[in-house]
Amino acid sequence: TEVYMGMRPAQATATSKFLSSLDFFPVTPEAARLAGQMYAEWRQMGKTLSVTDLTIAAVCITAGLSLFTENRKHFPMPELNLYVPAP
Repeated sequence: TEVYMGMRPAQATATSKFLSSLDFFPVTPEAARLAGQMYAEWRQMGKTLSVTDLTIAAVCITAGLSLFTENRKHFPMPELNLYVPAP
């Protein structure tokens, strides 16, 4: 969803080709529960995270996946394995 939201029309073909090469993982009940728990925990600490980012993080955590991102601040969860590319 986030990829399509930020995509320019000229990028549509390349984006679709790239996305079709990826594996997709479902939002399981376990992941949904974890996303809700993380929302509450982080909100208590004064940081409101987006539902989208929490769901992505929860799917990665429950499926044992690493998350490739350039936006570390949206994913502060210590239990999430991040792969952040070098600048």
